[in-house]
Amino acid sequence: MNLAYNGMFSNDECTGFGVWENEKLRYEGYFKNGKRDGEGVEIFRSDKYDMKNPPIKFVGNFKNGEREGFGVKEFKNGLKYEDNFFKGKWEGQGKLVWPKKEKFGEVNIKVFSGNFKNDKPSEGKGSLIWGPENNYNSYEGEFKNDIFNGNRKLKKNDGEEYEGNFYITDLEN
Repeated sequence: MNLAYNGMFSNDECTGFGVWENEKLRYEGYFKNGKRDGEGVEIFRSDKYDMKNPPIKFVGNFKNGEREGFGVKEFKNGLKYEDNFFKGKWEGQGKLVWPKKEKFGEVNIKVFSGNFKNDKPSEGKGSLIWGPENNYNSYEGEFKNDIFNGNRKLKKNDGEEYEGNFYITDLEN
C-alpha cells in the first residue's frame, strides 16, 4: 500500500495542515496527534471500492480521526447527506438529497430531512419533498421503522392536503 503525507510534523506525528493519501482516498485538512482533526476534505477514489454506490467526497469536520460534527458526504450516484456525523456515521438531524432527475421534460427532486442514527433514518419527526422541482409534494410527520408512522400532513402538488394517519413506505422511488 502506497502512503504519502505532505505537511507539518510534531513529535513524529502529523500536526496542523497537511495532505495525506493512499490508494483509496486523499485527505486535505488538519491533523492533531497524528489523526485527522478539524476541517478537512476527503476525496475518494471510487474505482478502488467494491461497492455499488461508493462515496466520492466528504467535506466537513473531523475529531480524533473520525468524521464528527457538520459535514457533507456525496456518493457516485449523486446522493448527498448533509449535516451531523458522529464517529463517522450519519447521526442526529440531517438531510438526504437524491440527485435531480429529468422526467417528461420536468426536473424532479426528492429530499428527506429528519433524524438519523447509524447511517439510516431513525425514529422521530421527518419531512419529505418529492416531485417536479417547481411544484412538488410535501410530507411532514413521524418516522419509525423505515416508514412514516403516526399523525402527519401531506400536501400534494395539485393543492390537495391531507392530515391524519397513513403510510409512505418507499423512500427509494
